[in-house]
Amino acid sequence: MEGPGVYLIREKLTFLKGFNVVEVSGSSKIEKDRLIGDKLISVDSVGKQLYLLFQETALRVHFGMYGSFRINSQKPGKKPRLQLKFFKEGRNPVIVYFYNTSLRLVNQAELNLEHFRDVLNKNFDREWALERIKLDQRIISDVLLDQEIFAGIGNIIKNEALFLAKVHPESIACKIPDGVARDLVDKSIQFSLIFLEHRKKGWPLKKVLMVYNRKFCPLCDSKLRVRYVGSSRRKTFYCENCQRLYA
Repeated sequence: MEGPGVYLIREKLTFLKGFNVVEVSGSSKIEKDRLIGDKLISVDSVGKQLYLLFQETALRVHFGMYGSFRINSQKPGKKPRLQLKFFKEGRNPVIVYFYNTSLRLVNQAELNLEHFRDVLNKNFDREWALERIKLDQRIISDVLLDQEIFAGIGNIIKNEALFLAKVHPESIACKIPDGVARDLVDKSIQFSLIFLEHRKKGWPLKKVLMVYNRKFCPLCDSKLRVRYVGSSRRKTFYCENCQRLYA
């Protein structure tokens, strides 16, 4: 799941602020009983990670590629990793189910929500990210997928941003000219926001994808290359004519 999907989950769960956890269950081995009786203070996210912030602790949820959640509706035949029942005086109980997720309880003192890394956050630090690109000798595909630098960017956003900035996915990050790198960062943010808008409104994302799962370049009509590049080995679509290699 990419950052925009987690951002929307955060929005969908925000209504639970002020609710108390009254029951917990699920296959997760975390000390989930610690959550019983605790009040939800807020819901936050950084990139692909969701945070439920309680009075006494915080629950970090990482959705990975196949994680999901449901409200008041279980997946038939699937046991949730975590099931939380919330209650607030005067309101109906609410049950939240998390599936195929990585979960961790984090002490409030250890919690550090680094919004400056999150491409969808207003506090995302463009200059800091640009400096990381200038110093990195990995290929740019790996840098864009590095959640310590570009929290929230997944493989779809990576592919589209590289095409929009006309950068070859195997370019060496530190070899990319400053102006091109800046444009790539801006395109990454812009497409992340487009992704978010389409998910929020239920519009098909396919209509705005230029190269991901496409066969031909929308600019020159040549056949797109498809390869599994970098240490991440994620499926990558690109045009050899329109995307410049910096090496």
